[in-house]
Amino acid sequence: FSFEEQARIIAARAKCPIGDNPTSVNPNGDWVSLYTTLSAIIRERITSNNINADDLAIIKSNKLWLDVAIGGEWWNRYAQYVYSYVY
Repeated sequence: FSFEEQARIIAARAKCPIGDNPTSVNPNGDWVSLYTTLSAIIRERITSNNINADDLAIIKSNKLWLDVAIGGEWWNRYAQYVYSYVY
């Protein structure tokens, strides 16, 4: 990653839970910021056309899984919200 990309990743990581334990969360902290930042950086790399075909396939697969993780994080929040009203 470039220095600019590293700075973006570090800034996004600061919004995530403290440490690697998802239960010890900063106020309003979540992993979505980090996932979306990484996804955006990968999207920029994909569209730059500076990647060979073999690497491009791997990078696109990584982006897909990051996007799945983003969707899962949002679904988890939605499910918790609904659960709080149902139970």
